[in-house]
Amino acid sequence: MMQIHFVVHILSIGVNVLYSYLFFRIFLELLEIRKNILIKVTAYIAFVFLWTLPIYNYSSIQFVYALAGMVLFVAVFFRGNWTKKIFAVLVFCPLMVAVNFITFNLSDSIYYRVTGDPGGLEWSVQELTAASLIALLIDVLRLLLTFAVYPFLKKYICRIKEVLTARMWIVLDILLLVPFAATFGILCFTATDVAVIYPICITVIASSFGYIYLVSYICRTMEVVHHAKEMEMLQKFYDERLKEEERVRAVYHDMKNHLLLLEARTGHQEETQEMIQRLQEKVEDYENYIQTGNAYLDIILRDKMRLAKESRIDVQAEVEFSKGKFIDGLDISTIFGNAWDNAMEACMKLPEEQRFITVRAGVRNQFLIVKFENSAKEGDLEIPTTKADTFMHGFGKKNIQKAVEKYQGSCQWDYTEGIYSLSILIPMTEEK
Repeated sequence: MMQIHFVVHILSIGVNVLYSYLFFRIFLELLEIRKNILIKVTAYIAFVFLWTLPIYNYSSIQFVYALAGMVLFVAVFFRGNWTKKIFAVLVFCPLMVAVNFITFNLSDSIYYRVTGDPGGLEWSVQELTAASLIALLIDVLRLLLTFAVYPFLKKYICRIKEVLTARMWIVLDILLLVPFAATFGILCFTATDVAVIYPICITVIASSFGYIYLVSYICRTMEVVHHAKEMEMLQKFYDERLKEEERVRAVYHDMKNHLLLLEARTGHQEETQEMIQRLQEKVEDYENYIQTGNAYLDIILRDKMRLAKESRIDVQAEVEFSKGKFIDGLDISTIFGNAWDNAMEACMKLPEEQRFITVRAGVRNQFLIVKFENSAKEGDLEIPTTKADTFMHGFGKKNIQKAVEKYQGSCQWDYTEGIYSLSILIPMTEEK
C-alpha cells in the first residue's frame, strides 16, 4: 500500500508540474522574462509552488500569501512595462486562487463523503493513499481543462500584447482594479461557507477568461477600425489622384492656349513675363510628383510631400519601388504612411529652418531597403505624441513592424546627432 501511495504521489507531482508549465507559457507570452538561464529555471520552479498553492476557506491568510507571492514573482523574474505586470496580477491571481480553492476543497469533500472518515490528526497509509488518489483524479481533470483552454488563452494573450499601447495598459489596469478588489474582499472577509464560495470561485474563473476575451475583442476591433481608416485613406488617395490627373490635363490645355497668346504678344514684354511666371508657378506644383514604379506608393508620397511642403519641411526622396509589388497595398500604406507621419510629427517640434525628411528606397543584394531620416529633438527615439487622439496613437510603430515582419523583414529605429532614422530590410525571395 505504501508503494501505491508513493506512485500516486509522484504522478500527482508530475501532473501539477505540467499544469503549472502550461500557465507559465501563458505568462511568457504576456511578460518578458529575464535572460539569465538560472533565473528562468528558478522562475519556473517558483511558479510551480505558487500556482499550486493550497487554498482553503478556513484560512484567509492564504489569499494574502497568494497575492503577495504573485506580485513578488512578476516583479523579480520579469522585466519591462510595469503596467503589463499589474495586468497579469489582476487577471491571473484571482484565477489561481479560485481554481486552487475548488481543487483542494473539492478533493477533500469527495474524500470525506466517499470514505465517511470523520477526520483526525492521524491518518493511516490506506487513508493517505485514498486521499492522494482522489486528489490525483481532480488534478488530472484540472490538467485536461487547462489543455482545453490553453489555445484560447495563448491566442488572445498574444493579440493583447501586440496591440495595446502603454496608455491603454494603464486604463485597463484601472478598470480591472475594482473587480479585483471586490473579488479578494469577498473571498477573504465575507464568504466562509463552501456552498457560497464555490459559485463565487466559478464566477471569478469565468470573469478572468471573460476579461481576456473582452480585451482581445477590443484590440481586434481597434485593429479593424485602424485598417478601415487606412483603406479609406487609400480610396481618398485614388480619388485625389484622378482629380490631379484632370488638373494636369487642364494645365497643359492652358499652357497650349497661353503659348499661342505669347506668340501674338511679342511686343508686350512685361505682360509676357508675368504670364510666363504664372505658368511656372502652376508647373512647380507638379515638379515634386515622384514616380516610384508602384502606383500605391506614388499616391502616398504625392500626398505626404504636399503636406510636408505646406508645413515648411524640406523633403528629399529617391525611391525605386518597382520590385516591391509583392507587398500588399495596405502594407505599403502602413509602412510609408506611418513612418512619414512620425517624421513630420518630429519635424514640427523644430524651427522651420531645421526641418527635413529624407526618404530612400531600392533593392540591394536581394533586399528591399527603405530608409527614412528626419530632424528631431534629442531624446526623441521614443517620440511622445502631441496628437489630439493620444489614446489611439501608438499603433504607428507597432503596425510598421507588424507589416514588415509579415514579409520576414526587420526594422530598426535610431537617433544620432539630431537625426531620427528608420531602416527597413525586406528579403526578395523567389516565393514573392
